[in-house]
Amino acid sequence: MEITDIYDNIFKKDVSRIFPANYLSLANKLEHRPNHRFLISYNRCGSNWFIYIVQLILSSAENTDPVDDENYIIESVGLRALDMTRKMMSKTTSNSSSNVNTNGATVNDTMTADNDDEEDIVFLKTDYTSDNFPLNSMARYMLLMRNPKDVYHAFYQAIDNLIRSEHMDVKIGEIKHYDKLLDYWLSDSIPDCYNYFTYVKQYWLRFRREPNFHFMLYEDMKHEPRKAIETIAKFLGDNYVRRLSRVMDSGTGETLLDRIERLSTMDTMKPMFDKQDSWRLRKGVIGNWRSHLTREQSDAIDRKVADEWTGTGLELLWERELKWE
Repeated sequence: MEITDIYDNIFKKDVSRIFPANYLSLANKLEHRPNHRFLISYNRCGSNWFIYIVQLILSSAENTDPVDDENYIIESVGLRALDMTRKMMSKTTSNSSSNVNTNGATVNDTMTADNDDEEDIVFLKTDYTSDNFPLNSMARYMLLMRNPKDVYHAFYQAIDNLIRSEHMDVKIGEIKHYDKLLDYWLSDSIPDCYNYFTYVKQYWLRFRREPNFHFMLYEDMKHEPRKAIETIAKFLGDNYVRRLSRVMDSGTGETLLDRIERLSTMDTMKPMFDKQDSWRLRKGVIGNWRSHLTREQSDAIDRKVADEWTGTGLELLWERELKWE
C-alpha cells in the first residue's frame, strides 16, 4: 500500500465531512463582532491546550471537562460553534430562550451573536488560511504558532494513530514510502492541512501590525505558563484579567490564576484527555522531534524555513528550538 493510498482513504474522502460546503458558506458569511474572539491555529500547534485555558478562565475554573477544538471550528460545525462558549462556561447546556436555530446555535437574522457586550464574548476557532478568512477591525484574533519540527513530529504521530484506527489490518512497515511523509508535509499535497510555512507566513505578513491581531508561541506557553494565562485572559477582555486575581481559597490564598496554572499543566490534563481521545493531547515536549527525526529530515525542514521565511522575522522565532543539538 502506498502512502498516497492512505491519504486517499483517510484525508481526501473526509474533507467534505470535516468542512461541509454549507458550513464553509456560513463561515464566510459570519459577521465578526466586537465580542468575537477567534483562535487561528494550524493542526498540531496546541489549540486544545489553548482552548482548555480559555475554558478555565471563562468558567472560573469550574469547567474542567476535556475539550475538542473541532467543536469550535466555524467551518467544521457551522453556527453551532457560536453556542460553544456558553457551554464552555457551564457543564450544563445553555438554556437560552430566543433565536435558536435548528443547529442549536443562538443567532439572529444577520448571523451574529446575540450580545455585543464584552462580558459575553463568543470564542471561536478557524483553520482557514488568511486568503479565505474574512478578518476585520471589529473582532480580536490570535494566531497560535509552534516550531515546525515539533509540528511535523506531532503530525507524524497523528497520521500513525489514524492509520492504526482506520486500517487496523495494515502494519506501518507494510506501507510503501512511509518514510516519504515529510515530503508530503513540506508540499501542498495534503488537502485539509495546507502548507504550514505558507499558512503562518501569510498571517504574519498581512496582520502582524494590526492592533486587534495577536500572536502566541506554543513554546512561550510552555516556558511561562502563568504569563500565557494572563495573555489569553487579556485577549478575551480586561475584565477576565481582573478576574484572575480573585481569591478562590481563603485558607491557602489560591487565586484563580494560581488555580488555572495548576489545572492546566500537561500532567494534570493528560489523564482527563485519556478518557476521551488521548491523541488530542500528547506529551507537549519542546524539542521532542530530536528523538525521532533523522539529521536529513531536520536539514530538509531547515531548508524550507530558509526558503520560505528568510527576511520575514519568522526565521528568528525558533532559532534555539530548531537547532539539531
